[in-house]
Amino acid sequence: TLAAYKGAVAYPITVTGEAPKVSGSRPALPCKGITTSLMAGGSVLNLGDLGLTDITGIASLMVTYQGKPTPIKSLPKLALYLSNNQIKTIPPEIFTLNNVYALYFDDNQIGTVPSAISQMTMLNTLSLSGNVMNSIPNSIATMKNLNKLELVGCKLPALPSDFSQMCLVDFHAMSNQFKTLPKGLICSE
Repeated sequence: TLAAYKGAVAYPITVTGEAPKVSGSRPALPCKGITTSLMAGGSVLNLGDLGLTDITGIASLMVTYQGKPTPIKSLPKLALYLSNNQIKTIPPEIFTLNNVYALYFDDNQIGTVPSAISQMTMLNTLSLSGNVMNSIPNSIATMKNLNKLELVGCKLPALPSDFSQMCLVDFHAMSNQFKTLPKGLICSE
């Protein structure tokens, strides 16, 4: 359970040259292309590959950040990695984490994404690849800051028509069962 990871270490992000880098000693993060979604001055919390099945309590998780106990809600510009676990449901409390700008739930067992995800107003990157979902909530289309969405291999039959209101810069959705995509979904930067 998540309680076992109280005190997990979150790492600051620094920029050296062109590419952001994660400071600290934890090995590579579980998602490819991480440097494209890291934000300078932000933080990374990697809870991927831990066998988690339930992340209830995540909004009150205390982690170590720059050597000090810190509430997860206080981490700056958080990239939160929960990939490669066995999570089946996304608890509503995660949507109170308004400091999260990148959320990775790849390769879990998530069947439904709650519509309350649209409460994550700072969210820029959402990756749900490798989950088997019947649908995606229309509310995602209202997320003004979301510009990267990954839904690879989710077996989705369709995307909501409201997605035509979105303007994604980066959209990956191979290996689904789409017959058509909403018009206007992909925009240039």
